[in-house]
Amino acid sequence: MKFYKETEFKDSKEIGKIPKDWKIAKLSEVTKKIKDIDHKMPKKREEGIPFVSIRYMLKFPDFAFKIDFNDSDLEYISEEDYKYHVQRFNAEKGDILYSRFGSIGYAKLIITEQPFIASYSIVLVKPDKSKVYSDFLLCALNSERTRNQARLQTKGATNRNLHLKDIQNLIISIPPMPEQRLIAEVLSCVDLAIEKVDEAIARVERLKKGLMQQLLTKGIGHKEFKETPIGKTPKDWEIVRITNLVNVVKGFAFSSKFFNSQKKGMPLIRIRDLGKNETEAYYSGPYDEVYIVKKGDILISMDGEFNAYIWYGPVALLNQRVCKIWSRDPSKLNDLFLYYQIQKPLKTIEQQVSQTTVKHLLDRHMERIIIPLPSLSEQQKIGEVLSSIEYVLRLKKRKKEKLVKMKKKLMDLLLTGKVRVSA
Repeated sequence: MKFYKETEFKDSKEIGKIPKDWKIAKLSEVTKKIKDIDHKMPKKREEGIPFVSIRYMLKFPDFAFKIDFNDSDLEYISEEDYKYHVQRFNAEKGDILYSRFGSIGYAKLIITEQPFIASYSIVLVKPDKSKVYSDFLLCALNSERTRNQARLQTKGATNRNLHLKDIQNLIISIPPMPEQRLIAEVLSCVDLAIEKVDEAIARVERLKKGLMQQLLTKGIGHKEFKETPIGKTPKDWEIVRITNLVNVVKGFAFSSKFFNSQKKGMPLIRIRDLGKNETEAYYSGPYDEVYIVKKGDILISMDGEFNAYIWYGPVALLNQRVCKIWSRDPSKLNDLFLYYQIQKPLKTIEQQVSQTTVKHLLDRHMERIIIPLPSLSEQQKIGEVLSSIEYVLRLKKRKKEKLVKMKKKLMDLLLTGKVRVSA
């Protein structure tokens, strides 16, 4: 396989420059069928034939779609409803699912032979294999060039919904068949690498979950246990109310007139930035130093989902609806142990808070949290074990991010013909 830069291009008014020997075509011209399900939605039930929602379709990594019967998000319909709808939506292995509502322009290749029906938000694309490889068409539909076309069709609409005719009229650049196959092979190699990293991430996450369950409730090497309000714990562990041991600073409602994206002033940590260790917004106005966040600080999201994070990003400011928490007495409570021990109580509170509106973590919720407390030396050992696992997890997630960025760059080069590939 050889790569080379293309030097000869021709202008296409529809999608810009493409190599001289490439063609352009409407999606309808390289497919046998583009269909959606009838507007009459089938009634859901607890078992039967899988019914795929757009949320379920988009859960799968990369571009492959399969059926996971262990997934709680999978819904079902009756055999009778399936027989009625399959006449129109007859999905087969090698076909493509394409999202038309909400999250617009995402394609998944069907790699399962399991019969199913999809929601009205998903369109079925059946490639004409005499004109285009399924794997190549999948890549072309997922390219930024094609997604931008799709998004333009819904610009300004109240309900973002891509019409079937708009999907049929999407313009695709078509290389010769041998080059289509090679492009798909190159990108599938990166997909395979991403899949391997995903599997490794899943293994480490399972290990972390098991270790947290073991170490945070049973500790290291204990043989005698006692019953407590939060279950069995080692006999010599204390049960403490967390607000007696920690300091809490809630984020401030900084004035938006000082917000900017040009990196002027201090990075501003909002809920959306937690877990990313970088921020989208900066703040150039006055502030109190009490709201400064440093590397290693523990942060908690106070709206929607209640999660704890360790901040690994630059020195930044704490915005509203995020709080910082740390041990009041490090000789009594280790911060790293606190970070791991507070996660389960936060999720318990999240489940108990009313779901009628957006969930808010309040002072009275924090005051209810009690945790088991081992000796300081055991806290440190537990924190070190769990943080070493989390370090491995961060490395693997970082590796996946790099692979995803590499694939995006390759897609831009190969699917526009800037770089060509030959056998």
